[in-house]
Amino acid sequence: MNNPILRQSLRERRKSMIFWGIGVFAYALLVGLLYPSIEGIEGFAQISEEMPEGLQALLGEIGDITSPTGYLGAELYGFTLPLLLSILGIGYGANALTKEERSGTVELLLASPVSRRSIVRQKALAVFLTIFSAGFAVWLGIAVSTLLVDFEVSLMRVGTATLAATLVAVAFGLISFMISALRGQKGLAIGITTVLFVVSYFANTLAPLVEALQPLQNISLLHYYDAQSILAYGLDYWQASVSVIIGLLAYAISVTGYNKRDIGV
Repeated sequence: MNNPILRQSLRERRKSMIFWGIGVFAYALLVGLLYPSIEGIEGFAQISEEMPEGLQALLGEIGDITSPTGYLGAELYGFTLPLLLSILGIGYGANALTKEERSGTVELLLASPVSRRSIVRQKALAVFLTIFSAGFAVWLGIAVSTLLVDFEVSLMRVGTATLAATLVAVAFGLISFMISALRGQKGLAIGITTVLFVVSYFANTLAPLVEALQPLQNISLLHYYDAQSILAYGLDYWQASVSVIIGLLAYAISVTGYNKRDIGV
């Protein structure tokens, strides 16, 4: 299938994708390489149990940090990875459709023999592939670390946890993409989606402590991402499907909104 806009979008992002890939690969590799330094330390589980309830809620379920899965969940997959990938997704999602409008070249884009629907599809696919490339780099960093140090962890489980975190980031990225498609404003898309991420995080972590937030927990996207459970038992397909459904819904609204929006051309 001929996708010139997709190819062009990926070419324009290649340097950023390389830098992001190197950065998250190095971070994941470092996390893996540091595991032997804490493996033999005793008392982490007891410390976790003795933490104040509020601090436990903010940090999430840590488990036994001296185990490979507990360590990865606490140091990388619990919050850091979905945050990093969501930052990438939200930023690029907001920029993908608005770049030409800000640079004044949108007339050339819309004058090409490609429908608006196809433009949205190819731009959204570029967002998707950008986030997934960073997610793969994270998995690769952990995989390499297992070859260099004594770090026995299931790379299949690590892969499914990476996939789940990536799907969360894709959902937030496509929400940002949707807002930019509807309004044509990069800053607005980044601002609103960032607020949604922050609200989702606090609604999920503080709901057990604040009764007023409990109704919001079930609509928090991060509520359906449980890194510790995935690393220990595998992917919950129902929970992962929530991110997929939200992403597809945001994409569908993007197509309709961009088709109808007066771009001034």
